[in-house]
Amino acid sequence: MVLFQSLEINEKHKKIEIDETLFSKIASGNKNAFTKLYQMTDKVIFAYILSILKNTEDAKDVMQETYLKILSAAHLYQPQGKPLAWMFTIAKNLSLMHIRKNTKYVEAEPMNLANRQDLSYIEHTDERLVLEASLNILSEREHQMILLHTLAGWKHKEIASYMDLSLSNTIKIYNRALKKVKKYLSE
Repeated sequence: MVLFQSLEINEKHKKIEIDETLFSKIASGNKNAFTKLYQMTDKVIFAYILSILKNTEDAKDVMQETYLKILSAAHLYQPQGKPLAWMFTIAKNLSLMHIRKNTKYVEAEPMNLANRQDLSYIEHTDERLVLEASLNILSEREHQMILLHTLAGWKHKEIASYMDLSLSNTIKIYNRALKKVKKYLSE
């Protein structure tokens, strides 16, 4: 089925390869390096933040804060072969801070499902349908696994390491999430 091709291991998705020297260039004030980094990662960082916050407007705000933090902390980046994981850590921490800061506000206002499903930044319609469905039915962890695998092109081993899970557990959770989405879309 065409809808599920993007969820399976797929050569069409290119893994985001970030040249780690970009961070030292950014730290020295190179605006072109920052622009290049932003253009390579903006969609996946936004999708990741959205998967945590479940609100488009909040995700846009936190995304802006994330890139400002990356800009100001680029000199602290230690090359370890995982620049996207470093960026995700910043995005996750800022997202959690945003949630803590706005807890009373969030509890008082029901979640706006229209905002949760604004995935217009994804050009491929099939991918957008799958991600919209996953926002509705999957847990945060399952949704993040789908995003990391389909949008960021991470391998299950990388996801397992990042989420501090075993590889077999990661694959089980991913496949279970995939089945949930397939069942949801077929209904």
